[in-house]
Amino acid sequence: MKKIKLLTITLLTALLLVGCGNKTAKISNGNDILIQFGNTKITKADLYSSMLEADSGYTVINIANKIIVNAEIETTDELLAEAQDQIAAYKASLTEDWQTALEKLGFETEEQLLEQILSSIKGKKLITKYIDENFEALTQEYAPLIARMIYIKYEDNDIEKAKVNADLAIGEIKAGVDFKVVADKYSSAITLASENIYTRYSEVDYNVLQYLLAVMEPTLSSPIENSTSSGIYIVQVTKTNVEQVKEAFISSLNESDEFINKVNNHYFTKHGFTIYDVKTFEFIKDGYPTYLPKEK
Repeated sequence: MKKIKLLTITLLTALLLVGCGNKTAKISNGNDILIQFGNTKITKADLYSSMLEADSGYTVINIANKIIVNAEIETTDELLAEAQDQIAAYKASLTEDWQTALEKLGFETEEQLLEQILSSIKGKKLITKYIDENFEALTQEYAPLIARMIYIKYEDNDIEKAKVNADLAIGEIKAGVDFKVVADKYSSAITLASENIYTRYSEVDYNVLQYLLAVMEPTLSSPIENSTSSGIYIVQVTKTNVEQVKEAFISSLNESDEFINKVNNHYFTKHGFTIYDVKTFEFIKDGYPTYLPKEK
């Protein structure tokens, strides 16, 4: 399955994945409806006029995405200024004239580029909107907190030595020794010693995850043997208050492919994303299945 973040296209991506200028294909039955959002209809002629190379799946999703972000996010003076600033920055980096650069990117006019960049900016705003409107539910679902860890591996299968070191490490932390200093001394994975955001969906050891899901307040764990019986974790949860973890939590959501897929599906479902053409449906199903509304 192809993974794309169409609601968070960056300027660079927007410049690489654009329309094909005036190059249109003449097709039969051009008025046949392929997609419909409420009263807005997209015909075969509409689709082929903006086809991107051979990937009709991407083209359909891109068209639908533009409809959605324009319906959900208003074009304000602030957004327009942001888009114009991006164009100005791009112009400043060029070594060729502006019109030539536009044509190489597939645009005839600066207005077309501006529209593409605005769609990208609106896509980011739409994700923010979803998070804001669903933040309480998201915190309940994801159970975010901030923690740091020490991992002591069973070297040469010496379990007793690892247990002794774990007890020593916990004792030093409780005595006030800096956590990273203790980690440098005992841990087999130093990167874990930094504070990180963890949620219900974090890719961590199963036993550690179960501990994190049960924690309600900042605390220091007892030694936790990992699920493969190859080492011991010491977990210090440093922040559980929603306001304290909010910034890191939102950042992690924006970086999560799974979450972006969830947002995409929400808005495509909300706006009644419907595909009438069988071949186009198969393209979407094979390449971009998360955009298809879930069957009720």
